[in-house]
Amino acid sequence: MQLKYFKQSSVDYLKANITSHMQKGYYKSNSQWLNEIFNEEYTIESGINIPQIVLIVPEKQFDVEFENCKIIYEALKDFTLEQASDERLWACLCYTIGWNYMLRRWPVKDTDSANKVSERYMFIRQNNDRALLRNGLSRLWWMAYTTYDKDRENPYELTEFLLKDTNLQQQLMERAFSRNREFTKLVLIALKKYTGEHTFPSKEKRAELVKALNRLGGVKVLDMITYEEIERIVYSELQREFI
Repeated sequence: MQLKYFKQSSVDYLKANITSHMQKGYYKSNSQWLNEIFNEEYTIESGINIPQIVLIVPEKQFDVEFENCKIIYEALKDFTLEQASDERLWACLCYTIGWNYMLRRWPVKDTDSANKVSERYMFIRQNNDRALLRNGLSRLWWMAYTTYDKDRENPYELTEFLLKDTNLQQQLMERAFSRNREFTKLVLIALKKYTGEHTFPSKEKRAELVKALNRLGGVKVLDMITYEEIERIVYSELQREFI
């Protein structure tokens, strides 16, 4: 399939009219309404051919997250970080081939703010790293990009572990150290090992672990930190008794 982007003017128009479109019920409609609101072509062909993207529409909000993660990443695996950071791409995918998935996974409530809808269906640009992890589809690509390991028998093993808990995703992926793929993968390897030997750590314990990892990244170059050092921190923090 030919990958398409929104024109920037299309993104700007959709953002400016979110509230109006919510009031008209567009964000609850399975029918494609873009042709009704645009008087001219609203997309641009990228010149990039990719495999057909057919996302699985979830029965429940979280039940096909991992499968869709793989679908998105396999189609866009060769993307550069610059390409994968383009709001026009993700907005176009959200409003077109990903629309039915978005309606079920990120349903828009009447009480939602325009900013909240923009965050999931487009980007809020004040924090671009966070924006990539908030958009309903770019977050799937970003989590797979960070955790994919071609040297494993199952290259998506760490991706699947990360996708087990939505709070874990937020705790790890929205930290500055997640920009370093190798460091983040080593953290997940240690966490997965710990979980296999003990139990999945609580949200509170994981929060303390993330603080320790942030402190470590503040005093050492992440690329120089060994797996053994990361494993030691993971085990010591998760086994520490909190007062």
